[in-house]
Amino acid sequence: MNAILFYCVFLPVLISFCSFSAIASDPHLNIQIGKRFNVMEYGAVANGKTDDSEAFKKAIDDGIKSGKNAVVFVPTGRYMLKTPTGGGMVQIKKASDFTLEGEKGTFLVSSVPTKHMIYIDSSLNVIVRNFELDRDPLVFTQGVIDKIDIPSKTVEVTIDKGYDEPDAAFLANLKALLVFTNPKADTWDHSRWWPNIVTRELVSHMKWKFTLTMEPLEIYKGKQFLIWNNVYKGWGVVCNHSRDCHIENIKYYGGGADAGIGIWGCNGTITYKNFRTGIPEGSNRLIAAAGGSQEFENRGTVIFDGCDFSRVDDDGFNMGTAYVKVLKQVDSRTIIVERKNTPYVVGDTIAL
Repeated sequence: MNAILFYCVFLPVLISFCSFSAIASDPHLNIQIGKRFNVMEYGAVANGKTDDSEAFKKAIDDGIKSGKNAVVFVPTGRYMLKTPTGGGMVQIKKASDFTLEGEKGTFLVSSVPTKHMIYIDSSLNVIVRNFELDRDPLVFTQGVIDKIDIPSKTVEVTIDKGYDEPDAAFLANLKALLVFTNPKADTWDHSRWWPNIVTRELVSHMKWKFTLTMEPLEIYKGKQFLIWNNVYKGWGVVCNHSRDCHIENIKYYGGGADAGIGIWGCNGTITYKNFRTGIPEGSNRLIAAAGGSQEFENRGTVIFDGCDFSRVDDDGFNMGTAYVKVLKQVDSRTIIVERKNTPYVVGDTIAL
């Protein structure tokens, strides 16, 4: 689970470069700036406790309705988001030439791990930049293994200070015990499949006894562990069926939920610049998120510039496409496939 640092450009199609003339312009991207909408003026309090979801929704809705080049500004603060809007905690849908912008020290914190943090859907020329994204509560817990009993398949553990006990709401259905047997590695033991927790018994405050599906290894004693599974599917910043979007200067801490970046069904040029998926600086967290990024069914250009993925379970960059059902083989070189929800065009290649 070493850090994966991207300084690369993916060019599946020919790019044409355009410039935009402007009277008032953004110095970074050379785009026009229209009306500004401040979430604080819509009732956001940024105290890390009060639900600021409605303020974001109203500011974004008004920005989209105002016409091109609107900017929704989010001043420094810690904004708690408890109420989803559509597929995300912050949703930008059917927007055109729109910017969502934070400043240094702007945190968005989600309490709903099944929803994306920022969800850009069916939009054109959207810019999102300058945010730190986290989750509270975290959807994992961690600690140290104090004792093992190989014949009884049990371990006794102490949960780290500041982390939830294993019977917390989002943790009760997590089963995998992932043990960091090599202190020099950023990942858990892969010498065999990891054990699952069958029963969990509270011994005293922050101390637990787990019965496992298999015998613990001798080397588990004294080692750090996670209780985690990738079951909560909220991502960091997602572009879905959108075109020409730019995401920049984002730190996504994950909190044990799903990957940092999702790019699905997009076209034009989608850029992620200085996007980091990892643990907060100075934190002892053992995991950030389930993955770095996944890209599916895009027709266009994906640019990753200075992206850093660390403390993730899976891929840094995973480019995939959909599986389809073969309905009939006509001859040795011709098949008929089901086109269901798959936007094929003449010239596409299907691999068997």
